[in-house]
Amino acid sequence: MSMNSRLNPGLDRIAAWDVMLWRRGRADASACLLAATAASWLLFYGPGRGYTALSLASDVLLLLLTVLFLWAKAARLLNRPAPPVPAMRVSQRAVDEAAALLRAALDAVCSGFHDIATGRDSLLFGRVFLCLWALSIVGSLTDFPTFCYASELFCPLLV
Repeated sequence: MSMNSRLNPGLDRIAAWDVMLWRRGRADASACLLAATAASWLLFYGPGRGYTALSLASDVLLLLLTVLFLWAKAARLLNRPAPPVPAMRVSQRAVDEAAALLRAALDAVCSGFHDIATGRDSLLFGRVFLCLWALSIVGSLTDFPTFCYASELFCPLLV
């Protein structure tokens, strides 16, 4: 986020519209957005594909792992350096922070559920009911990738 957009939130909206409408020298970003949308549509809805997000992630990781494995085996046979793969470790501090955030979020959800179930918070019940009902209606009209594309398009309008 640039300094100008923090001072004037409308600039973010203008920049998003410039990208979507191919204006003000942002044709490269617009072309990338169009290419990414077309590629994802072909992956998820293209002829004979029918990928889901999980199957796509699995296939990409399988391809990456296979390439790295074959590269390492070929490097050993040809006396070449092995592929540069960094040691991947997750620190205990990062895990503790993520667990604390997840616990706090789940605790808030459980507390809200308890307040609704015991009849203490009618306003919260109404808001949750309306949100879940609207989500159910939208979910029955479209599928998840289309919902993501539409939210990407309409989010700049709501900000």
